[in-house]
Amino acid sequence: MLSVGAGAAYLERLLVHLGVNKDNIILADVEPKHLPDDFQIKIFDMFEEWPEFKDRQKFDLIIFPENPSINVHCHKYGEPEIQTFSSIFAKALQNLKLEGEIKMTGNPTGPEITEKVEQELRKAGYNVTVQNLHPTKESLIVVKNKTSPNTG
Repeated sequence: MLSVGAGAAYLERLLVHLGVNKDNIILADVEPKHLPDDFQIKIFDMFEEWPEFKDRQKFDLIIFPENPSINVHCHKYGEPEIQTFSSIFAKALQNLKLEGEIKMTGNPTGPEITEKVEQELRKAGYNVTVQNLHPTKESLIVVKNKTSPNTG
């Protein structure tokens, strides 16, 4: 599992406490000072190019735990939500296994946004579904990778 924007890794520590093997979790953040040093870590900005992972590792699950920087990015740069989400998800999809999932919480979006994000990703060659399971105050967006890019 890759956790992007992990910060102090409260969710990931809970997962370890509940029995998830710490070796199966990689924490990523742009700011290393908040990341705990007892996990595997990767430092990068989710809005820029993503680094290669060891042995070109692909993930079953990529999560974006409640991440206010996405909303800040949209407002700071005047970038539409659709463009921001599509760009981040496309970068994540390049590192996702076939049949893997991306989950993002804390960014309320309606079905019109998720439908347009799915359309943008399909135009880019990804065979995915994008759903908002809780399109209310606290949303959960799930992107499912059906096939590799440009293979149908």
